[in-house]
Amino acid sequence: MRLFSIQLTKPITLLKGRSADLLLVYLFLPIGIIFLVWGLFNINNTLQLVKHGEHTTGTIIELVQRGDSAPKPKVRFFVKESSEYVEFTAKNGTDLPIYKLGGNVPVVYEHQNPRHAMINTTFEIEGWYVANAIFGPVFIGLASLVIYKIVRENRKGRLKNFKT
Repeated sequence: MRLFSIQLTKPITLLKGRSADLLLVYLFLPIGIIFLVWGLFNINNTLQLVKHGEHTTGTIIELVQRGDSAPKPKVRFFVKESSEYVEFTAKNGTDLPIYKLGGNVPVVYEHQNPRHAMINTTFEIEGWYVANAIFGPVFIGLASLVIYKIVRENRKGRLKNFKT
C-alpha cells in the first residue's frame, strides 16, 4: 500500500546555469588552494624534522582509539641529552597490523623540543599531507574547468551577437 506517490519529470536544482558554475568556482578554488598550501606546508615541516631531527627507537606502549577512528600508536622513547622518557601519540592510525603493542618503531624528534616527535615511517611522514597536496590541484583543476566553460560560453555568445 503506497501512501504517497511523487513523480518528478525534471530534476530539482537550487541553482541553474551560470549561478551554479560560479558557486562551484567560488567553492572549489579556495578549497583547492587551502588543501594545496596546507599540504605543502606540512610536507615541508615534516621533511625538515626528518632531515635535521634526532633519530632514535621508540616502543609502542598503547594503541589509542577514540570513537570509530583507527587506533593510533602511543610511543615512548628515551632522550639521551635530558635522560628522560618522552611519550607521544602518532598522528595517523591504521587498522592494519603494522603497529603491535610492545613493538619497536623508528622515531624522529626535535633536539630542542623532544615532545615534537613522530614515527619515522613513510606512512606517518607522508600520510594525509600528501593526500592534501594532491586534493588541492584536483579542486583547483575542477574550478579551472568551470572557469574555462564560462569563458567559452561568453565567447560563443559574443560571436553570435557579432554575426547577427
